[in-house]
Amino acid sequence: FNIVRFSTEAVKWKDALVEVSAENLADAGKFIDAIKARGGTNISEAMTMALGMNTGDASRPYMVIFMTDGEPTLGETDPEKIVKITRDANAKNARIFTLGVGFELNVNLLDRIAEENKGLREYITPTESLETKMAGFYEKIGAPVLSDVKLEFGGVAAADDTYDIYPK
Repeated sequence: FNIVRFSTEAVKWKDALVEVSAENLADAGKFIDAIKARGGTNISEAMTMALGMNTGDASRPYMVIFMTDGEPTLGETDPEKIVKITRDANAKNARIFTLGVGFELNVNLLDRIAEENKGLREYITPTESLETKMAGFYEKIGAPVLSDVKLEFGGVAAADDTYDIYPK
């Protein structure tokens, strides 16, 4: 695992992914505790950095949990370009889960990032229980049951005779 904090610029906690251990978890906790809200929100740089750590190891899933309290204000700020930058950086097919906290979010952008990268999205408002929402979010992503599912329609031409398929 690793952590990328981002505001004016993105910064990695470690240079590469590290094993889960008591020592690394404690060190990561210190890194998180030192994070201060400042500057803007550089989503494109954070996504590129997080996706750049993907080793492409097919024996284990690579997931990015993208947690933000704002919309892009630094680096690339155009939502269409951010989606493209993220798509291009995700050549090794990581799953990106977006977690928006607060009211000032670009929900459309976060939805698209999650949906186009095989992830889910969740939003938490200041009036909701953070603990309850986080527990539900983790339960959804903690143990994937199916991935890269393919459906066959037994000779039925999907485009002509089927409908309401999501995602297309």
